[in-house]
Amino acid sequence: MIRIAFIVLLAVLVGFLLYSGIVVKKITMAYRIVLAAGVIIIFLLQNFIAPKALGEFDEKTQSQMVAYRKMAALSFVGYLGLIYFGIAVDRSTGFYGALVYLMAVMLRRRFADEYNLSPEEAAQAEAEAAAAREEAQEQSEAGTENVLQMDASTRLQRLMSTVDQDEDELPEAGEETDESV
Repeated sequence: MIRIAFIVLLAVLVGFLLYSGIVVKKITMAYRIVLAAGVIIIFLLQNFIAPKALGEFDEKTQSQMVAYRKMAALSFVGYLGLIYFGIAVDRSTGFYGALVYLMAVMLRRRFADEYNLSPEEAAQAEAEAAAAREEAQEQSEAGTENVLQMDASTRLQRLMSTVDQDEDELPEAGEETDESV
């Protein structure tokens, strides 16, 4: 039922746009309003209503839902680009909207792989990500403890050795460099 509604809406929208472009040959305010409303309805139908009605969100993990929200946001940006392209088609800037749409579609694919994982694969990916975060946290804490445990003289010696290394790289007085004329 949802697919039929989507196809009918898309056919009506394309038919109106073709009629406006061929018969009317002028971009009117009605054209712009119908275009924007049609694209927004298609976005809502495709990204929220259909997946919810089909139960696609039922067995998804938290990370998959985050990936889906990012996909939906990129779809929205892409559809805004399409709206701009359709509205500004009579200006030279209209193609920027098409570029925005194409960029959003390419970026959306990155999150589609994460969203489309099976529940087992998603759980494994979340476990791996949690382990990586925990390891990074431990390394960060160990590095902070090492610096805090150093006494002031050790810190001063390290600082001085760094300064000495920097001074070794400087040219001697009277020595010519590549930058001198």
